[in-house]
Amino acid sequence: MWNHNSHFHDYLLSQLPLTINRALDIGCGLGMFASKLAERAKIVDALDLDPKIIEEASRIQNASNVYYRCADFITTELPKDSYDVAVFIASIHHMDLAIALNKIKLLLRPSGKLLVLGLYKETTKQF
Repeated sequence: MWNHNSHFHDYLLSQLPLTINRALDIGCGLGMFASKLAERAKIVDALDLDPKIIEEASRIQNASNVYYRCADFITTELPKDSYDVAVFIASIHHMDLAIALNKIKLLLRPSGKLLVLGLYKETTKQF
């Protein structure tokens, strides 16, 4: 399944090491990127707020090392200093940026990588 976000998956993957111990996909949607991460990572924690989306991702994606969870990233307890990789694909704009970045700083290992595929609000000046 192709969408605007999946267009960037290969680029995002090219920024990561070939082997990863633990990864976090925040706002995983249908789990397309989580499944790709699962090919490199021992464990992938995949979070999304929508219970129906998590149910569907669990049904259509079959990687046994991806753990889908209906959860709010900001309020959910996650293990500190545990992730080699954390990914926000079109999700960080739904959160308070300072809170999200401070939390991810606590969750990533010292050499961990943060990947963000962001959306921005384009504005033009009216004359």
